[in-house]
Amino acid sequence: MMTQIVYWFANGATGPNDTAHIPDRPYANSRSDSITVEITGTFSGANVVFEGKADSEGTTWFPLSAIYWSGGEPQIVTAATAAGDYAVLGVEGMKLFRARLTALSSGAITIKGNCVSTGE
Repeated sequence: MMTQIVYWFANGATGPNDTAHIPDRPYANSRSDSITVEITGTFSGANVVFEGKADSEGTTWFPLSAIYWSGGEPQIVTAATAAGDYAVLGVEGMKLFRARLTALSSGAITIKGNCVSTGE
């Protein structure tokens, strides 16, 4: 049975500290086999990093890479700087996941995660 959860990492955020549009907690990854992050909006100068934490009590976040499809050619990236879809690598076994906005020069950005579990 496949289950999909949509999680909003940012919804119309205008900067990294826009607490009105960025939730104050990461996604609790209890069952997801894959996470695809969709980035949309009219923005420039954005930087979004993908991070996971294997221990929900620990303080260390680990950087994760993602596959980005641009012009039909897949690229492995460590941060997102453009709108599009990013398939995050290495989320299996991570207790917490976040797509963290670290920079935004202008405009607004929406970061949505599609978290899919194929198991029971």
